[in-house]
Amino acid sequence: MYKIKFDHRQNWLGYLADQFGIAQEGNMLSLPKSLGRGVLYEFEVDEGLNVAFGEMELDDQAEFISKPTKSKLSMTIMFQYIQRGHAFFKPGNEDSKKVKSGGVHFFSSNASNHLIYPANTHSFLFRAQMSTQWIRDNLSEFVVQNDSFNDLIFGKNKVMHFEPLTNRFVRLFKDVFMSEFDELLLHLIVKDKGYEAVVLFFDHFYKQFYHQKINSSKYSIDDQKRLYALTDFIQVNLDKNISLDTLTREVGFSKSKLQSMFRYFFHQSIYGYIKNLKFEKANKLLVSTDEDIRQIARSLGYNSSTHFINIFKKHMGISPKQYRIKNRMKLS
Repeated sequence: MYKIKFDHRQNWLGYLADQFGIAQEGNMLSLPKSLGRGVLYEFEVDEGLNVAFGEMELDDQAEFISKPTKSKLSMTIMFQYIQRGHAFFKPGNEDSKKVKSGGVHFFSSNASNHLIYPANTHSFLFRAQMSTQWIRDNLSEFVVQNDSFNDLIFGKNKVMHFEPLTNRFVRLFKDVFMSEFDELLLHLIVKDKGYEAVVLFFDHFYKQFYHQKINSSKYSIDDQKRLYALTDFIQVNLDKNISLDTLTREVGFSKSKLQSMFRYFFHQSIYGYIKNLKFEKANKLLVSTDEDIRQIARSLGYNSSTHFINIFKKHMGISPKQYRIKNRMKLS
């Protein structure tokens, strides 16, 4: 088991290299073989803004523990997308919280953050660390629009926030990890996506969470937690024909409340959300496996492969077979 403690004031990748006892290769660090497989990258895309990202396929358990600073020196946004297995998030002295498909962590340097990745976990991460000075220089006009929000970001209080991934953040991952580009352009891609991640998150965080609290919140925190727990239920039941009745029984909301909350938080209908998840899984299976189209259709809850093919073609513009051929050619 690897237990890595790091300081917010230090270069994250360099600190990991010291902890692992291996050399950092420029902006890249390969995981030690005793831990598993994977590569991590880190770039300073602006003075005060560092972006790190990479993939980890672990054979042993790894724990990442941030040591809090005395004052608030920086803020970190960490996106994690778990392709296989699960992780645990342990904020401060609280109990561990299981994370199935991934999530977004937002925390200040004066707060303690503890992430646990068990063995046999395959995950992707994207980390943007901003100094408070960088935030003042670049986001001050946005942050100061509300006194309470301004105090949250620039005040002395600790910030520790976690939420499951939404489709907007998953798309950010895909743009970074699944797009083809020349490695010589990597630093430009990272700079672009680093800024996008910060803007997306701050806009989302203010509108969907903090702004709601200021306005007495249309939905309670408990309601929000139950809604995001429901998204995990949907993820693991994509092979079934999930009905609205099933979802309302699972979450304990009325149909109208559940539909309203989905549009409020995810900017789409429940069925649109489920359909997008199914097509994401279908695309992955078509490219990365040799599963028969009928098998893929069944794994996504479609009783008829013809129905699946027609819906796929309408959504993607080409048939599943054509999609498989086209995207495998890109990988070859």
